[in-house]
Amino acid sequence: MGAGFWGTAISLALREAGREVLCLDCDQPGAASPAAAGLVRQSTLDRLAVSGPRWWTEQHSQACQDFLQWGMAEGWARLGQERIVSDYQPRLRPGLWCVECAQLLSLAGAESGRVVRLEPRSGHWWVETEEGPVQARQVVVAAGFFSDALLAASHLPTLGIQPLPGSGLLAQASRPLLEPLTLAYRLTGDTRTRTATARNWVGNRVRVGDTLEPGEHEQMEVLRQLLEQAGGQGPIVKRWGIRPALVQLCVEKVAENLVVASGGKRTGLATAAGAARRVVDLLSQ
Repeated sequence: MGAGFWGTAISLALREAGREVLCLDCDQPGAASPAAAGLVRQSTLDRLAVSGPRWWTEQHSQACQDFLQWGMAEGWARLGQERIVSDYQPRLRPGLWCVECAQLLSLAGAESGRVVRLEPRSGHWWVETEEGPVQARQVVVAAGFFSDALLAASHLPTLGIQPLPGSGLLAQASRPLLEPLTLAYRLTGDTRTRTATARNWVGNRVRVGDTLEPGEHEQMEVLRQLLEQAGGQGPIVKRWGIRPALVQLCVEKVAENLVVASGGKRTGLATAAGAARRVVDLLSQ
């Protein structure tokens, strides 16, 4: 359940392991992955190796790096860019990857389906959707922030996921950015310094974004100014999503043949393949 970055990586990893996989996604407003900026820092994986969940190892970090580079190559191939994939340098600068998010998400081959409830029946899982029931031997809930609501409706243990809202503005780019453009700012009456970032986006566009706070209107003005500074022009489109925040990444069995994977927060794309490797291991036990 879920075709965001984690759901995509999990679906692909399970198919590669020889499983027959049905990926369901309801395209619900507020999903974080479609609104993400697609920049990944190597330091994220290095930090996880030191202070991540107990199951995270160097093998999980390597799986993430392989997935990102493969995903970018697939993205460029599908976009029909006139460049040789093998010569494509996937890094904007050392330690920073840039990924074509829209292309990577399309690789899950998800079918439309809003899951209402899960119920164990005779060694299988009965998956109730608004379109009708589905029977599965094993189930993975990778629905980001929405995972807890589904678990609660199914009378299963929840994770305590906290919402971390994010928003961005998109506009056509008058020129490509050679590297991300950042702007430090403060909201009225707040002593904290915030940072907004402008980045290249698919479709010859530029995107700016930051984590939203109660003073959204004031923040939007800051983002619009940065968008203009980065060369954005024409109509502005707002993109938003709710990221799943947990103290640690969670990829665990909560019932027989049922795995819940969530908590990527700002690192969903960076950690997707590591989470997928963990899911395959858990469902193979």
